[in-house]
Amino acid sequence: MGTTRDDAELATIKQIIDALSPLEPEAQGRVVDYVFQRLGIERRAPSATPTPEHVIAHPGAPQSHASPPAPSHPIDIRTLTAEKQPSTANEMAAVVAYYLKELASMSERKDEINADDIEKYFKQAQFRLPKVIGQTLLNAKNAGYLDPGSQRGSFRLNPVGHNLVVHGLPGETRGAAPAKSAQRKSNKKKATTKKKGKRAR
Repeated sequence: MGTTRDDAELATIKQIIDALSPLEPEAQGRVVDYVFQRLGIERRAPSATPTPEHVIAHPGAPQSHASPPAPSHPIDIRTLTAEKQPSTANEMAAVVAYYLKELASMSERKDEINADDIEKYFKQAQFRLPKVIGQTLLNAKNAGYLDPGSQRGSFRLNPVGHNLVVHGLPGETRGAAPAKSAQRKSNKKKATTKKKGKRAR
């Protein structure tokens, strides 16, 4: 009876490994986390390290007895904001949506954001809060960065918003405005000096 149960467990383990193997490590983690949450299973450390005879090797996978590398610490929203330097609330909303979808810890990660997330993560990033927090998401949607979510008041990052955060921020023109302003002032000063010179003649 015990042997039959063990065989069933091993067969299930093999099926899970076969299903997860084609996915990237991050995607594998999301799938496993979702399954645990969906089934109401609390994660716990194994009571003992499995011996080689209990490990089912995936066909073609290299065999190694080394411990897997420890996962890197998730980047925080303040660090990401400092790196991307969003200049508007719309851009910051896209940064928050990207952070929660791609970089946050697994317990925080989510595909859709709402007004509560805007307030929470704007504060954590020390980014100035808009006067009407709920309107920020609508503005970001109208700017093309977000799409409506599955529920009223929720939104999700779309490809335009993704590209903005990953490839568009910080903007190449940032820092150029002061230089242009200085140039305008210099030209104005030259024109004034030239005009005074003509009057002197």
